[in-house]
Amino acid sequence: MSFLTFTATLCGVYLLYYAVLIGIDLMVKPGSLGAASKTLIIEGLVSPEKVTLADVGFKEVVKADLVSAAAVGLGGVSLKDVFELSRAKALEYTRPVSF
Repeated sequence: MSFLTFTATLCGVYLLYYAVLIGIDLMVKPGSLGAASKTLIIEGLVSPEKVTLADVGFKEVVKADLVSAAAVGLGGVSLKDVFELSRAKALEYTRPVSF
Protein backbone atom coordinates (compact mmCIF):
# COMPACT_ATOMS: atom_id res chain seq x y z
CA MET A 1 0.00 0.00 0.00
CA SER A 2 1.48 3.31 -1.04
CA PHE A 3 1.26 6.54 0.91
CA LEU A 4 -1.18 7.97 -1.62
CA THR A 5 -3.51 4.96 -1.33
CA PHE A 6 -3.38 5.11 2.46
CA THR A 7 -4.15 8.85 2.50
CA ALA A 8 -7.02 8.46 0.03
CA THR A 9 -8.49 5.58 2.05
CA LEU A 10 -8.20 7.53 5.28
CA CYS A 11 -9.88 10.60 3.74
CA GLY A 12 -12.65 8.39 2.35
CA VAL A 13 -13.30 6.84 5.75
CA TYR A 14 -13.49 10.28 7.38
CA LEU A 15 -15.83 11.59 4.68
CA LEU A 16 -18.07 8.53 5.06
CA TYR A 17 -18.07 8.89 8.86
CA TYR A 18 -19.08 12.57 8.76
CA ALA A 19 -21.66 11.93 6.02
CA VAL A 20 -23.30 9.31 8.25
CA LEU A 21 -23.31 11.74 11.20
CA ILE A 22 -24.90 14.49 9.09
CA GLY A 23 -27.47 12.02 7.75
CA ILE A 24 -28.43 10.93 11.26
CA ASP A 25 -28.79 14.58 12.32
CA LEU A 26 -31.04 15.31 9.34
CA MET A 27 -33.24 12.27 10.01
CA VAL A 28 -33.89 13.20 13.64
CA LYS A 29 -37.02 15.33 13.84
CA PRO A 30 -36.57 18.68 15.58
CA GLY A 31 -39.45 18.03 18.00
CA SER A 32 -38.27 14.58 19.05
CA LEU A 33 -35.80 15.93 21.61
CA GLY A 34 -38.60 17.36 23.71
CA ALA A 35 -39.62 20.92 24.37
CA ALA A 36 -38.06 20.95 27.85
CA SER A 37 -34.54 20.80 26.48
CA LYS A 38 -35.07 23.94 24.36
CA THR A 39 -37.08 26.11 26.75
CA LEU A 40 -35.70 28.22 29.58
CA ILE A 41 -38.27 29.09 32.21
CA ILE A 42 -37.52 31.64 34.91
CA GLU A 43 -40.19 31.72 37.57
CA GLY A 44 -40.82 34.69 39.81
CA LEU A 45 -39.98 38.31 39.36
CA VAL A 46 -36.26 38.91 39.47
CA SER A 47 -35.09 42.47 39.86
CA PRO A 48 -31.48 43.58 39.56
CA GLU A 49 -29.72 44.81 42.66
CA LYS A 50 -26.63 46.96 42.97
CA VAL A 51 -23.66 45.17 44.50
CA THR A 52 -20.41 46.82 45.53
CA LEU A 53 -17.02 45.18 45.74
CA ALA A 54 -17.09 45.50 49.53
CA ASP A 55 -20.31 43.46 49.65
CA VAL A 56 -18.66 40.45 48.02
CA GLY A 57 -15.46 40.71 50.04
CA PHE A 58 -13.19 41.85 47.21
CA LYS A 59 -9.78 42.96 48.46
CA GLU A 60 -8.17 45.70 46.44
CA VAL A 61 -4.88 44.58 44.92
CA VAL A 62 -1.98 46.77 45.93
CA LYS A 63 0.88 47.19 43.50
CA ALA A 64 3.35 46.16 46.21
CA ASP A 65 1.57 42.80 46.49
CA LEU A 66 2.07 42.18 42.78
CA VAL A 67 5.77 43.07 42.93
CA SER A 68 6.39 40.87 45.93
CA ALA A 69 4.53 37.94 44.36
CA ALA A 70 6.64 38.21 41.22
CA ALA A 71 9.80 38.50 43.28
CA VAL A 72 8.94 35.35 45.23
CA GLY A 73 8.36 33.44 42.01
CA LEU A 74 11.75 34.51 40.67
CA GLY A 75 13.73 33.86 43.81
CA GLY A 76 13.62 37.40 45.19
CA VAL A 77 14.74 39.14 41.99
CA SER A 78 12.42 41.12 39.76
CA LEU A 79 12.26 40.27 36.08
CA LYS A 80 13.87 43.58 35.15
CA ASP A 81 16.79 42.79 37.45
CA VAL A 82 17.14 39.33 35.91
CA PHE A 83 17.59 40.86 32.46
CA GLU A 84 20.08 43.40 33.83
CA LEU A 85 22.06 40.62 35.48
CA SER A 86 21.97 38.65 32.25
CA ARG A 87 23.34 41.58 30.27
CA ALA A 88 26.11 42.00 32.85
CA LYS A 89 26.96 38.27 32.51
CA ALA A 90 26.41 37.87 36.24
CA LEU A 91 24.17 34.81 36.00
CA GLU A 92 25.70 31.36 36.24
CA TYR A 93 23.98 28.28 34.85
CA THR A 94 24.02 25.55 37.47
CA ARG A 95 21.07 23.30 36.64
CA PRO A 96 17.99 23.22 34.40
CA VAL A 97 14.87 25.00 35.64
CA SER A 98 11.86 22.77 36.11
CA PHE A 99 8.53 24.28 35.16
